[in-house]
Amino acid sequence: MKQRLELAAQHREREQLTLQMIRDKLDRASERKAQTIQSQVEHQHEKQERKNQIQERKSSQERAQGQQRVRLIDRKMALASANYQAQILSIQERARMYNERVLQIRERRSSTERAQEEKAQSERVQKQTQAQERQA
Repeated sequence: MKQRLELAAQHREREQLTLQMIRDKLDRASERKAQTIQSQVEHQHEKQERKNQIQERKSSQERAQGQQRVRLIDRKMALASANYQAQILSIQERARMYNERVLQIRERRSSTERAQEEKAQSERVQKQTQAQERQA
């Protein structure tokens, strides 16, 4: 009977040790699980942060490219406008020169015509005077 009591006491001690061990194991498992969950949460936060940074870089690059396109278009427009103005000035200069030549030609023609008229008039006057001299 004594042995039985001793065995029962040992069994209870083992059970207590075993229960304590089980509780310790459960506590450690619970801690590991909490650490794992915390690690996963941190990993997800880091992943989301990287994703946000990538998205921000991408949108920043798109804005920069858009601004570059705008500057390029502005430069092209300025060049086109300058070329257009140069063409307009060239056309105006050619028209002015043409008009000056036309005026010079007209002046020459009218002076030539006047000279011819005067010559014809003087010839008529001469012929008239010669005709009058013959009659007289």
